[in-house]
Amino acid sequence: ILSTFRGILREVSKQYTPRNNNRLWHNEVVSQFRAGSTLTDENAIRQKLMDAQNVLIFMRSNREHRDLMDRYWPTTGLSNEEKLTRTANTVGLSLPK
Repeated sequence: ILSTFRGILREVSKQYTPRNNNRLWHNEVVSQFRAGSTLTDENAIRQKLMDAQNVLIFMRSNREHRDLMDRYWPTTGLSNEEKLTRTANTVGLSLPK
């Protein structure tokens, strides 16, 4: 449970906190995990843990996908014409002049 909690906090700190220096998401994650500590039903605990693990996997995958897209398909700073040309070149076509 703690590794999932720390993992979610790490992803929130990497993805959301630096953008606007707002710790709202961090505080919400902490409050959700604290609220879950009062659960006594075994099935509810298991379900909450599975949900938290799914959130962690989604957040990591989303960040890794964004990093890979930035690395192998950088489009920041390109005009629409340059983006269109790159897209056409990717599939083996060339744009008419």
